[in-house]
Amino acid sequence: AGVKALHVDALNLELFPNAATAFQSPYTILKSARKRVKLFVRAAEKSGVKLTAFIDAARKTDEAREKWYSRRVKEVRTGKRRILQGQSTMLGDLLRAEGVVVHYSIVDNDDTLAAHAYADGASVLSADKDFFRYVPEGGGEGAPYSVYSDYHVSNGRLLLRPHPHHKARKE
Repeated sequence: AGVKALHVDALNLELFPNAATAFQSPYTILKSARKRVKLFVRAAEKSGVKLTAFIDAARKTDEAREKWYSRRVKEVRTGKRRILQGQSTMLGDLLRAEGVVVHYSIVDNDDTLAAHAYADGASVLSADKDFFRYVPEGGGEGAPYSVYSDYHVSNGRLLLRPHPHHKARKE
């Protein structure tokens, strides 16, 4: 049968080249991201997989704001920034332009994605380990959905790599 619905932790995928190592203009990086998004979406379509993307837009805790601020200070001091300004919004726009439904979570994105995956009977694509903290209704072990940590495209089809921390569900 295979995966029919896939809920994607969009910022967790490498759909944008790393701006710090790409040594390219922001425009060139955006063009590359557009190609990567198109390839990803077309491969999912060819594989019969319906994508839904989730992007973190939550209000940050004081600790998260501190971390964000310290990263920005480091970027100013070193003159290097690992991501483009507005990258989250651009990624959402690129995905929407390819017909993918995009949700911006205003609470913890992992919680939102996990709840939707469980309710929709979808699998999850994220390298995060956070998805293993959720347990199936009625107990048991393992996430109540399949979790994949990465993907690649082969012959135009989407191939998913099972998350290394994924355990088969025990009922």
